[in-house]
This record gives sequence, structure tokens and C-alpha cells, in this order.
Amino acid sequence: MTTRQSRAGELAPGVRYAGAVARTHVRRARWGTGCQTAMAALRGLEVGDVAAVLTDATASLVEYLEVLLDDAAPCRLALSTWSIYRGDMARLLGHVDAGDVTDLRVIVDRGFRQRRPDDWAAVVEMLGADRMREVRLHAKLFVLDGGPGRVWAGASSMNLNGNSRVENLTVVRDEAIATMYRDLFDLVWDRVAPGEASGVDPLREVLAAGGSEDGERSLLDAMLDESAEDLTWF
Repeated sequence: MTTRQSRAGELAPGVRYAGAVARTHVRRARWGTGCQTAMAALRGLEVGDVAAVLTDATASLVEYLEVLLDDAAPCRLALSTWSIYRGDMARLLGHVDAGDVTDLRVIVDRGFRQRRPDDWAAVVEMLGADRMREVRLHAKLFVLDGGPGRVWAGASSMNLNGNSRVENLTVVRDEAIATMYRDLFDLVWDRVAPGEASGVDPLREVLAAGGSEDGERSLLDAMLDESAEDLTWF
């Protein structure tokens, strides 16, 4: 894939999803470092705004999502993560019970059940198998969708667990980015059955048809690659 030079005010096409590229125009940029400054940068984002923050390891992803929910609720939430701590999931489900989150979908890396079997079992029991899918994934993405004109898309280094390191989080109020992320969740929900750690027989037709015309692997190929080894927990 070749990367073209981006124009001023436009995100470079550095992300490819099943042969598609999302580009957007940034209206206003914010930034923040540290917990309180970062949270302040996330509040009150308007359409076209982007906020890029560095955390100081004193707050979890759920706490930053709660800041966004103050503006976005009620909304649907789609979230992908490499790891989940049961306490963070319980806190997030509290917003489902409260009606802030009207629909919740979670993608987690398929190796989570082997790395942290106790947390995996607790999360499945709390969340329910229908709300979770397991594929080969390391991307931490989320979409808060409150309807037309009310979407927040985020990408972060944070998993859904305690984050005791400096982490990054970028949130944008942009429909094109949100659609790219949302399409990922729709694709996984269409192709992966609940309770299965991907790569199962129903997906072989997808794998056989995967890849783009220029020979790149499709995103689904990478997520369902049975030949690759899972990362070691550290």
C-alpha cells in the first residue's frame, strides 16, 4: 500500500480496512496530558473536533469513556480490546443498566481466554456470549453512536483493564472514521459466532475469498489467521 502525502488539515490515509481508506478533515484539535487535563480535552467535542491525549496512568479507559458518555448518552457502544478486567467490565455494564449505553458490543483478542481464564469466564458470565466476539486482534477501538450527527470514534493503546503506564487516546467526532470502525464490528458479528475463538469452519469461505486485488491480506484474514501464534501476556 502506498501512502500519499496528506493535505493540511487532513488525516493521512494510514489505515486500511478491507481495501477501504478513511479520510477526514479536522475542524479543531485539542490535546492534553495527565488525567484531569486529558479528561477536560475530551469534554464538549463538536463535529469535526479531534482530541489527542496522553494519560498519566491514574485512570482507566472506562473512566475516559464515562467522560464521553456525559455528552454521548444515550448511545450504542462498540469496543475492541486485547484484554478485559472483570471489574472494569462490571463498571461499564453499570452504564448499560442505567440506560446510558443502549447496546453494547465487545470484540476481544481470541487469546484472552487462555491468558486470563478466570477473567474471561467472569466477563462472559457478566456480558453474555451474544455481546462478545473473539478474533485475532490487538486494536483498541471504540464507537459511541448516538444517532445521526452524534458519533464519537476513538483509538487508544489502553485495554479495558487497569492502565498503570502512560497511554495514548485519540477521539474524533467524525462520521467517516466512525463508519470505518463500525463496519469492522458489523463484519465480525456477521462472520464469527458467539462463544467461538475464531478460525472455525464457517469462516473458511471468508478466508478463501480474503485479500485485496493488489495482493494485500484482508483485515479479516489477519484476525482469523490460524497459523499465527498468539502474543505472550506481559
